[in-house]
Amino acid sequence: MKVTEVLEIIEKNLRNPLDVWPGYSPRQAPMAIFDDQEIAYINHPSPPDERPSGLMAATAMPINEVITAAIPLWMFTAPGQALPLVYHECFHVFQDTGGFREIYPPGYNFHLALAAYPELQPRQRALCWAEAEVYNAAHWSDLEKAALLAALTSQRFAILEQQPLALALAKISERHEGPAFFIQQQVDWLVNETPLPDVPAAYGYSRQYYSGAAACRLLQRLVPDWHLAIQDGAAPSELLLRHFGEYPANLSDLRLEEKTAQEQVNVDAILMEFEQAFAGPTIRLEIADESAMRGFNPMSVLSLGDGRLLHSDIYYLHGDFGFLHLKQGRLLEDFNTGDLIFPAAPVELQGDQLVADSETLQIQLCGVQEIGVNAYRLSLA
Repeated sequence: MKVTEVLEIIEKNLRNPLDVWPGYSPRQAPMAIFDDQEIAYINHPSPPDERPSGLMAATAMPINEVITAAIPLWMFTAPGQALPLVYHECFHVFQDTGGFREIYPPGYNFHLALAAYPELQPRQRALCWAEAEVYNAAHWSDLEKAALLAALTSQRFAILEQQPLALALAKISERHEGPAFFIQQQVDWLVNETPLPDVPAAYGYSRQYYSGAAACRLLQRLVPDWHLAIQDGAAPSELLLRHFGEYPANLSDLRLEEKTAQEQVNVDAILMEFEQAFAGPTIRLEIADESAMRGFNPMSVLSLGDGRLLHSDIYYLHGDFGFLHLKQGRLLEDFNTGDLIFPAAPVELQGDQLVADSETLQIQLCGVQEIGVNAYRLSLA
């Protein structure tokens, strides 16, 4: 698809926008629609003459100090897939420009919080698995589901609150991404008649999309004006706990002990695969510049829970110093040491410029020093 084709689809729909969230419409939201070569703007009061830096993902981001929905064409392959993504990303603009009350705790850092998230904790994984079963089950009523989910959420929050950053991440991310994904799925149904998918048994950051959207659908059927509580600060699952936490819930059918044992086996396998992937020669890049913009695929990032994130496909680092772009493969982000670590690849240091250009990895960084064998430091100081 071309940028002009997507522009036509969006502009045609915006004449009569869909009503998918009270008080929200993408009609006036600033948007940037782009591919590798072209970029076009809708509703932007001061579009820049040059392509903005860091324009690589579907997100809401400041462009010339205006929060803008960034819509990359590579996120969809058919015309019908464009509008659901537009409604999702424009909803983030709505959230970030006053639609949602800010609830970030002092000093909150998204990346550090994600790296502390206990994705590999077996009991936490068992609870996430059980939640997906409840959402997908047909034999429980909505009220029974809400009671079961409230009980599971209570146990899950008890694990997360052992690491306050992790609990903050879960609530903030589910509140941010869950409603946006809920809206995306609504639009996909209204425009394309795409059936709602089952909720996957996801354990890390990606679960905030799926379980958050499913919680929104359940709340819509059970709690009047539920969206107002979310806009005021509650995460969807937190709202289920608030309304249904005192209801009786028998968790025996969910076999949590069996699930926990199985997840211990799964975690052991994940850790073994991780160790094997980084057992050979690696390249270590120390990032001493905290202004770096980082991006990754939220559906595949893995938190090791100890201050490290494992990326298994897309990752980018961007700033005034240049960029690093992983297109496929693995990269470890260690926030304890400030290092990026990835299996050895063809890189070259030319003066203070580190460069690489392959199908899997592109690097153009300046201000780089060699500090050891296959070890470098990036700093503009």
